[in-house]
Amino acid sequence: MPTACSVFGKVKQITGYTLDGEPLEGQITIFQLTPGTHLRPHTGTANDRLTMHLGLIIPDGVHIRV
Repeated sequence: MPTACSVFGKVKQITGYTLDGEPLEGQITIFQLTPGTHLRPHTGTANDRLTMHLGLIIPDGVHIRV
């Protein structure tokens, strides 16, 4: 996690400011999934936000469908 947080902290779209100098309200949510977890296909809650899934530790045989 310290490495992931240090990388995320450098992304201006998460921690930066608007052209008017107002702080951006970026958000990162981290979930730890147990082995054998299956997520149903889903979409984000808003059309003005980029939703990403990033595996930090990926065992053999795991895949993601986009």
